[in-house]
Amino acid sequence: MFRVSESTSCCYRCIIGADKLRALGLEDYIDNEAIEYWGGFGIDKIAMSPCSNGELVSCYSFYPAEYNELREDGWNSRATPQQLVDAFPRVG
Repeated sequence: MFRVSESTSCCYRCIIGADKLRALGLEDYIDNEAIEYWGGFGIDKIAMSPCSNGELVSCYSFYPAEYNELREDGWNSRATPQQLVDAFPRVG
């Protein structure tokens, strides 16, 4: 018998256009072929990598599920920038 339980972690996936990063002076993230990684061995971490021939940067922000009331599952859920900021209360 399978036991179903809620996940202890969540992830926001953000796709950022290279033009927006250039406008912010963050060109290094566009041209870097490595996966940038911030965080430790716990749930809180951010991974970022260029994709689509440098036209986009994909960013994944992992955090404990207890930081929000998110109950929707899937790849196409919408979130506001403030929800992303609120998921990382110790950053600032």
